[in-house]
Amino acid sequence: MKRTKLISTLCAVLQSTEGGYMNKKKTLALFFAAVCMLPCLTACELLEEESSAAEDVVLPEPAVNLKTYEEQIHAVMKQWNDDDREEEMQQQIEEIISMADVSFSAYARAEMDYYADWSKDSLLKIKNQAYSNYYTVTEMATWFLANGYKKSNYSKLFAPYVSTEWMSYYLVNNLRRVISNAQREAKGEFDNLNDYYDIAYKSDETEETDIDLQCAELYLDILKDADISDYLYSRYNRDYTVQQASDLFFEAKEQLLPLYTLYYDYLADEDRIKNHAVTDFEYKDPYELLETYAPKMSSVIGESARKLIDESLYVVPEAEDCYDGSYTIALTNEQSAMMYTHLDGSFYDFVDVSHEFGHFHSDWRDTTPVYSQVNCIDLAEVQSQGMEILFTQYYPEIFGDNAEYLELTELYNMIDSVVSGLAVGEFEYEVMQRLDSITAEEVVELYYDLTEGCAMELPLNEVTHLFEQPGYYVSYGVSALPALYLYTMMLDDRDTAMQIYDQLSSLSTMNNQYQFCSAMEECGLPDIFTDRITDDIAEVLEKRMAELKE
Repeated sequence: MKRTKLISTLCAVLQSTEGGYMNKKKTLALFFAAVCMLPCLTACELLEEESSAAEDVVLPEPAVNLKTYEEQIHAVMKQWNDDDREEEMQQQIEEIISMADVSFSAYARAEMDYYADWSKDSLLKIKNQAYSNYYTVTEMATWFLANGYKKSNYSKLFAPYVSTEWMSYYLVNNLRRVISNAQREAKGEFDNLNDYYDIAYKSDETEETDIDLQCAELYLDILKDADISDYLYSRYNRDYTVQQASDLFFEAKEQLLPLYTLYYDYLADEDRIKNHAVTDFEYKDPYELLETYAPKMSSVIGESARKLIDESLYVVPEAEDCYDGSYTIALTNEQSAMMYTHLDGSFYDFVDVSHEFGHFHSDWRDTTPVYSQVNCIDLAEVQSQGMEILFTQYYPEIFGDNAEYLELTELYNMIDSVVSGLAVGEFEYEVMQRLDSITAEEVVELYYDLTEGCAMELPLNEVTHLFEQPGYYVSYGVSALPALYLYTMMLDDRDTAMQIYDQLSSLSTMNNQYQFCSAMEECGLPDIFTDRITDDIAEVLEKRMAELKE
């Protein structure tokens, strides 16, 4: 979830209030191995990377012993030209691949421990070691699979796991060289992000226009090194085109932006914010709310809530110096998942928990090996945003007199996700179309021409996604529309809406069986690109939002 215009206002209004509202700066995953969102490195972490070297830390044993793993790979290689070993060879291939899952789970947990307390250099070192182990194990597995595909008698068994991209590297270099390179490369994975934070956050005296210009230059450099033949869409496993997303942007801008601007002044009124968000807001533990209301949604959602609570599969950081966003990690080898949620005592705590619970609910049953995952972020976000907005049906019970204001706030923020997500997607599309000639100055001008026309107040230099995951941002807009459609269905036919959501959340976002459009079709949801449902959504929301305001 990203910070919206309204949340920015809440931050400004409430910072001076006792127990004030903490500004959430939420970022997205660097790793697509976990479908839902490991946070990116921050400037704080990048600086601590250097300072932590002085601390004497006893590191735990790596999740996968690289020497033992190397010996295991060579043992299989000695047999891969023997006859009549198909069944045994398949089992051995799966065992080799499974080590990537083991190593990833250890890294994911170490990352979560560190993000819960940034002040401990020991946790940073443990996290870095775990990442290096995961990266190296994955490279070793890739080397094994590439060579098995080309050199063994069981090529067809290796074929499902092999990509032709970069294959020559793994065929030319021996395993020892690949291991050495991997361990070195693991330390330099975040060069672009390092450069971005150096520009965006290291100087308080730099004018924002200069920061924007430097960020635009970095953005163009990143794109020049990327394959933009399909505008980066294959990276995100999309089955819609960039032109369809562009057309949807102009449709959503026409239909939904008027609602966005109509309710901004009402929701951002300082007295109203204080009344509903702090003064008269009776805070309730969001996990207790989840435990109470999830079973009312459906039996399968209730089952997921019980697993989450009973097995303590969530972390709420207590340290002051910690990652102040929320994310979920899929641990497919354990048939589990974990949630990290930073809570600040506001209404948004329950929004964040219900959103991440949407990821958890879908992910914990998924057993797709990390090495085989082809993630569909668009589908994953429909699952999380859908869960988040369907919980509004219980707002009257949960929030009492504040329910109508908070439901209106939730609808406003979801509309913002549609409009702003598609606007940034349109910006990226237009930049890529002009990549051979566009200047950094023109990039900045284009960004503000598009976003200011959509009532966005997020500066170019704060859209971290452009620098860590170009082409991603449009997913916010695409996925929020089906979530809003489910909400409009719920108003008329709650049972049908919940049945559709149960089916939607049962689809894997990792095994490549479904992409966004095919998943919507499978669940009986309309095609947001061809059925022009934005008109219908806007009509229902206009009426509902007026009711909530009364």
